[in-house]
Amino acid sequence: MRNAFFIFAINLCVLGTLSGQLERWRFGFQASPSLSWMSTNDKLINSSGTNLGIRIGTTAEYYLNENYVLTTGLQLHFNHGGQLLHDEGGDLWPDADLSSDEYSALPNGVKLRYHLQYLEIPISFRMRTNEIGYWRFFAEAPILQLNILTRARGDIEGPSVAMSLGEEIREEVRLLGISYGFGVGGEYSLTEHISLITGLFYHRIFTDVTSDNGRKFSGEAEDSRGTPGAVVLKAGILF
Repeated sequence: MRNAFFIFAINLCVLGTLSGQLERWRFGFQASPSLSWMSTNDKLINSSGTNLGIRIGTTAEYYLNENYVLTTGLQLHFNHGGQLLHDEGGDLWPDADLSSDEYSALPNGVKLRYHLQYLEIPISFRMRTNEIGYWRFFAEAPILQLNILTRARGDIEGPSVAMSLGEEIREEVRLLGISYGFGVGGEYSLTEHISLITGLFYHRIFTDVTSDNGRKFSGEAEDSRGTPGAVVLKAGILF
């Protein structure tokens, strides 16, 4: 957490300095709640729970003209992920540093929850309306984003197995992911140079985030494609 606020503070200072020098640029920061989930391409592994998280970071916007904007930034997304229900158990997290040997043979019907933390670097295109009173409304698409894993924890819950929270599962999650997204929202002018921004955004990591080294009781490899999705309620300020 200290590293997150250190990155946030450094970026805010740098971007704030630049904003006074470059007329086409605007900078700011956001603190946006998110609701995320996991899904797979395996019919025996189903989404069964969501994570409530938060995204904090800096934003940068380059104005092509009054209505068309390129956006980027640097942000940390806390508690991304979700819960998966495995109809068939087995050695599902073989590379993780688990707290007990009993978790090397998880029962049928076990639920595995992923708590993931990502450093995110997005780039997107925003289309804005002309000013309507103090408001401008916008649509943002496409949003492409590089997701760099910084932390991964997991919970285990199921029949005939002791519940465990906060297991270290970084080795079970891939370092990099790529996501796409889109969103709509509005920008409210407080002053000539300061605006509040809000919106509803959808994001989906389309690359497999799981390492796929597990094995089911049947002997079949657990090589499903695990992909997290998220809805984000963006809340930020621009200078």
